Amino acid sequence: MENRFDVHTILTADVGAATTKMSLFKADDTGYTLLGAAGAPTTWSPGGDEVMVGVMNALSVLEEKTGRVLSIEGRPLVGAGDRDRGADIFLVVTSAAGGMRLLCLGLVRMMTAESAERAALGAGATVSAVVAADDGRSIPERLDVIGSGNADMILMAGGTDDGTVDHVVALAEYLVAAHPRPRLGEEGAIPIIFAGNVVARDPVVSLLSSVGEVHVVDNLRPTLDRESLEPVRDIISNLYLEHVAERTPGYGDLLYATGGALEPSPAAQGRVLRAMSDHFGVNILCIDAGASTTDVFSVMKGVYNRSVSADVGVGASADGVFSGEEGVSSVARWMNRTADARALENWIMNRTLRPGTVPADADELDMFCALGREVLRRAFAEHRDLVVTLRGVKQQRTFDDTFEQTKTGLPLVEPSALDVIIGTGSILSASTSPGEAALMLLDGIAPAGISRLYIDAYGLLGQIGALMERAPGIEEDFFHRWLTPLGTVVAPQGESWGRRGTPVAEMYLTPEDGERQYRVLRVGELDVVPVSADETIRVEVVPRKNYDLGDGPGTRVAAEVRGGAVGLIIDVRGRPLKLPRSEAARLSTLERWRAAMGSASEEGEVADAGLH
Repeated sequence: MENRFDVHTILTADVGAATTKMSLFKADDTGYTLLGAAGAPTTWSPGGDEVMVGVMNALSVLEEKTGRVLSIEGRPLVGAGDRDRGADIFLVVTSAAGGMRLLCLGLVRMMTAESAERAALGAGATVSAVVAADDGRSIPERLDVIGSGNADMILMAGGTDDGTVDHVVALAEYLVAAHPRPRLGEEGAIPIIFAGNVVARDPVVSLLSSVGEVHVVDNLRPTLDRESLEPVRDIISNLYLEHVAERTPGYGDLLYATGGALEPSPAAQGRVLRAMSDHFGVNILCIDAGASTTDVFSVMKGVYNRSVSADVGVGASADGVFSGEEGVSSVARWMNRTADARALENWIMNRTLRPGTVPADADELDMFCALGREVLRRAFAEHRDLVVTLRGVKQQRTFDDTFEQTKTGLPLVEPSALDVIIGTGSILSASTSPGEAALMLLDGIAPAGISRLYIDAYGLLGQIGALMERAPGIEEDFFHRWLTPLGTVVAPQGESWGRRGTPVAEMYLTPEDGERQYRVLRVGELDVVPVSADETIRVEVVPRKNYDLGDGPGTRVAAEVRGGAVGLIIDVRGRPLKLPRSEAARLSTLERWRAAMGSASEEGEVADAGLH
């Protein structure tokens, strides 16, 4: 086999807002080997240490784990041509600056403005605000939002190609009147991307040149029934490095150490997921529960989307769970013991101040996992709200569908269509058992049908994305070797659910070297059939007429599935998932679920897996 790589040792880093993760790979004629992975707190903060301090701390841990000298005189040892020391190349992805913040403008909130929001989020941005001509704000209110200085750049869309120009120009005039300044620093003009009606380009550029540096790209919505997101996403990623990341203290040293090989983390993560979806022909959902934000990526039938829950995370943004009517009770309901609301609230506030701390005892771990469940639930719900069919598209109707016209703006990410679900972030790896991690994904996302569950225990997703151009095929190794398979979940769904114990479906299980087994699936059941990651088992499910596994009510489904660290999970708890109102019943239910997943006896397995 020919060596697929032009170097032998590769050092990668993912410099996040709270944690810096580093990995060392070796390439030879047989493929790629992960020699070690390590992490340390990210040291950058406004007025604090430079980002390279955290990088070198993580590198020091990696040196101890691998026994290889990877630094010299306080900097990474790269490109020395030494087979025994250092690395041949160093690639970095980063979101240490907290991600770029974009202000999105469009003519119609639920059409061009929504397309602008999708483009921005898919490029790795956080949307600070959306302003549209029909958003219900007064003119002074719009000017106040635009001029607030809470964005790093502005994305303006509006109008289909060759459509009206006057309304687009009027939108540009809002920018001129508000004269926004960039979020990080008062010096310099704010970058503005115009992705609207091609006929309006000249007058818009003429107006906005006094406000900022204008970049013109293809129209986001050239026609009502088509989006063109990639040109916008490409330029957003480039502008992030030029206008946001470079302001991070120590960024210049990091860029020098990599020889310029640095890119935004979300762009690299999305590259891996799209390649995996294309190669394996599967629909993928990936949820990254970070300290400051929770990112959700989906690739459904080849269409890639990303959303960012900017105010909900498991660290600095943990207090975002207080938003809404439920407040702290939204987390308390997931706890395995009766919660002291004041103690829980204090613990969450302390996490916002010290996001790098780890749970010190069983009580804190319980609160941590409860927080994680609610964060996953909210982030996935927001993703489904954003990733919808194009609004405003006129449909050609026939006589047969006159009375059943399909609406626009319907969710494209259906829980019943998810083939693969990947969880990443410390809440799903280093701090929980496989059973607890699987239960968090099930409770937060509530998949239906048949889905495979994985966790990125090493935190490699973004680093693999950075490697893909230099290491062809490494994403396949990531999928097969470095993702931790938790197992396969079989979860019927139905329009209505009977009392606990009501039969829902019949299931037949046929192991590779065993006899066919029969069982009845009943409402309220959560069970695990032990099946290892190396084993394959044939599953046949015949649902009752009111229930289905994704192919329609009463339709038989058969599949060859693999197990994992948990096994084959049978989830008949109902969709949507509901907890009992009685406190005693709630605690009993959660304890039964946790016992079924075996999470109480497996603490720490994922945290230790392969990281030494």
